[in-house]
Amino acid sequence: IAWDKSMPPLFSRMAVRRMMECGALSGLVLRRTDMLPQATFERAEMLLTRTSDALLCLEAYEKQGYRLILPESREWPKALRALGGREPLFLFMKGNAALLERRIVAVAGSREIASATNDMAARLGAMLAEEGITMVCGGARGVDRAAQDALLDAGSLILVPAVSAEQACAREKEAAALQTGRLLLLSETLPDAPFSAARALARNHTIYALGKNAIVVAARNGV
Repeated sequence: IAWDKSMPPLFSRMAVRRMMECGALSGLVLRRTDMLPQATFERAEMLLTRTSDALLCLEAYEKQGYRLILPESREWPKALRALGGREPLFLFMKGNAALLERRIVAVAGSREIASATNDMAARLGAMLAEEGITMVCGGARGVDRAAQDALLDAGSLILVPAVSAEQACAREKEAAALQTGRLLLLSETLPDAPFSAARALARNHTIYALGKNAIVVAARNGV
């Protein structure tokens, strides 16, 4: 957030965690430690100079209905603790956070599916809605989309997209569910960040961690 090409490269999630674990980084406070190389310290120090601009960006996201939560926040999903080093450093939320307190089942599957598989995924979504179970998925085409389309006729959904949050809610069903409190959007990156393979992989861990159970409807190539 508020980064530009004149600044050093951003740190990975794991790199930030290592700085936190060795006591070099706590919130926005950076400390010199024997375990932190000087070059890393200087890089982090430079990146932290953008905090004022970052706050302005956060205010803009808040006006769009997003809330930023951190692992120490009261609303932080406790289920994510199981991810250890893969736990997100932050989440942007939009929608009904109370859905995190309900029984949640993760749904996943292939993007390229046969019509019979599409029907099966749709039946699964309808069954979860009928049972009052909240579904969590990534919103990708194929199994995810078939299940969530059927579920959103009457059920509730936690969506962890790999595309921008606005793109994930561009369709009428998702927009209506968001307005009626039946949808929660969670983003481990900036809400308007575009799709990336790394983002898609990381959010998969979050989806499976949030679900008390997981149902994989179909997979390809033996995966």
